[in-house]
Amino acid sequence: MRLHSINGLAGFALIVGPVLAVVAYLFQPGGMLIASAEASDAEGTIAALVANRALANLTSLMIAACLTLTLFGFHILLRGVRGSGIGRVSAHFGYLMLTVGVFGWILMQGLALGMTHETVQPATAVFAVQFSIGLVAGLAVALGFLLLSLGLPTVKVLADRRR
Repeated sequence: MRLHSINGLAGFALIVGPVLAVVAYLFQPGGMLIASAEASDAEGTIAALVANRALANLTSLMIAACLTLTLFGFHILLRGVRGSGIGRVSAHFGYLMLTVGVFGWILMQGLALGMTHETVQPATAVFAVQFSIGLVAGLAVALGFLLLSLGLPTVKVLADRRR
């Protein structure tokens, strides 16, 4: 694979970023595989995070880094979008919504890091905030992907042809 150009690096980021983020999310304590807890069970999730602090720290930082890598890929992709009309507007607004949602998810990972060092009582309030941010961020990401996927096929994307 050639990563000599910024477009090649962006393509690599769009492939590797989401895959590694999902893998890290699967191994996050209190999530899917490690010490599974119900999504709305504050005590179970907090107990899993506290019991597996090192893994929680690693997965939270990895998720945040991979989400940022994914945003980089979309930024470079949209840099080559040319033309005017509703397709370009839709693609750029979708990217904006995607960015807002990803920042919300990164904030959720920061709150998860904070919950690993708390007792159950104060961490329950942090969990409620994290859960609420997750709902809004998930909606923003869904709307962003919808607008991005509706807008990109209708515009002209310039490819880097230098070799």
